[in-house]
Amino acid sequence: MAKRLTLTERIKSLITAAAGDEIDFSQIAAYESVAASTRPINQPSTAYHGAQMTEGFLSQMAAYYKEESVPIQVMHNGQMLPVGKVFAADTYSADEGHTDLNVLFYVDAEGPYARDIDLSILDEVSVGAAPNHAYCSECGFDYMAEGNEMSFWFRECDNGHRIGENGTHLRLTDLRAWKELSLVNKGASNKPKILGSAKQRLGKDAYNQLAASSSPEAVQFSYMTCSPTQSETTGETMDLSALTNQVSTLSAANGKLEVKLESAEAALTASQSEVAALKGQVEELNTKIENGSETKLQSDLSAAQAQLETANKIVGVFDEQVKLAAKMAGLTLAEDASADEKIELLKQAQIKLAAIPRGGVGKGADTPVADDVLVLTAAHNSAFVSNR
Repeated sequence: MAKRLTLTERIKSLITAAAGDEIDFSQIAAYESVAASTRPINQPSTAYHGAQMTEGFLSQMAAYYKEESVPIQVMHNGQMLPVGKVFAADTYSADEGHTDLNVLFYVDAEGPYARDIDLSILDEVSVGAAPNHAYCSECGFDYMAEGNEMSFWFRECDNGHRIGENGTHLRLTDLRAWKELSLVNKGASNKPKILGSAKQRLGKDAYNQLAASSSPEAVQFSYMTCSPTQSETTGETMDLSALTNQVSTLSAANGKLEVKLESAEAALTASQSEVAALKGQVEELNTKIENGSETKLQSDLSAAQAQLETANKIVGVFDEQVKLAAKMAGLTLAEDASADEKIELLKQAQIKLAAIPRGGVGKGADTPVADDVLVLTAAHNSAFVSNR
């Protein structure tokens, strides 16, 4: 049992501070693990692949367990009851200039997980946490800022840097929540491991840095989600294929709208020229009528006015298309917008909609927009987990 911590008076006092006075120490087995580090996260097929937690982010995690309980889960399964508890944490300098977050936790001494840890069958861990900010490593664009859900979903910032290309990755800062620490079969790298006695630091009295250090100010946050594949309230696994289908449907609808916008813009340009020409004709005819050529000119005037009404109808149709474009692209259309301003809005809508891939199934016009917003918000606000 070389991995189990000796329950010294210091270790017992840390457990008591985190779990209360009524702990039967004979029933628990305590361990030390490197839980996280500033090294790149290995989470393929997600926006968090290659992301790096800052040293400040790890320091906030080190203080977090004092304010909120951090349970031990198995394979990030939030539907199961916890199997243990984190009772101490601190940061340490590591190799290659990185920083590690070491934690102490305990599980049932007679349970299967303590046995598997002692036998090194289980020896890796993974954190489930959420940042308040996820910056582009190239330009500092904040994917977590309000309104950037679409950028996070498609993994490309407003400056054209794509996550995963040319070394571009997320830089995670400002801890929102540390929801759990999981026992896993394979962590993000060979670093987040449950440590043997030779490598233990936080669990040894000789490394009693925790008691000597002052606690950072408690981090204030609001829980949003706890895992990229679990729901916020129940922990149930989300159907990623369903989310993909919803995005495909939205993309198809936006693609159709983009075609309509291009046609509407061309119609507006032609209609505006026609309206200007017809107004000139009407003014010319009115002048001639005033000069006495009423019989023939009245007929010409009536025909010109009919053409003008038709042109105005075309402009009305275009206005409806502009309103639809503004709604789909999330833009604001002023009530007194000029024709030039409407054309500019169309161009902005086309630019935003061009970022959405096509190929999905069309969606009815009466489909609630809130469903699409929910899809993007769920992806944007989800937490990362640091295992594969």
